[in-house]
Amino acid sequence: MVTNDGRERKGILATLSSTSIGVLVEGKREELGQSDVRRITRANPDSLANGALIGAAVGGGVVGGVVLIACATGCHDLLPGMFAATAFYVGIGTGVGLLVDALRKDHTVVYERNSPSRVLLEIAPMLGSQRKGVRFAIVW
Repeated sequence: MVTNDGRERKGILATLSSTSIGVLVEGKREELGQSDVRRITRANPDSLANGALIGAAVGGGVVGGVVLIACATGCHDLLPGMFAATAFYVGIGTGVGLLVDALRKDHTVVYERNSPSRVLLEIAPMLGSQRKGVRFAIVW
């Protein structure tokens, strides 16, 4: 949750009404006015398994492809070493995939208050050798 003063707070959303938001922060319930909260997000938990699988596929696929291209003409005597290299890079890819997935933070916006509308009136003189006047601009 992000409040109007820009502070981020982590907690559990307990209640939500048209005027207030109740949250549990470190086991204590807090009531905030709805106008005091700018945004509420929800963390999307992600399994590390898909990162591990993608990393393993990339690591193994790259080395496996290199092995297939290199051995197109025959290299049967090097196969044990190539299998070991492929297994090694599958492990490296799995580790990198796990790390990337663990560091990834994905959030869904649950509530976001519209910024207050404002009207701006601009008045500026327009002076020149051939003209004189006033420019008005209204922005909303």
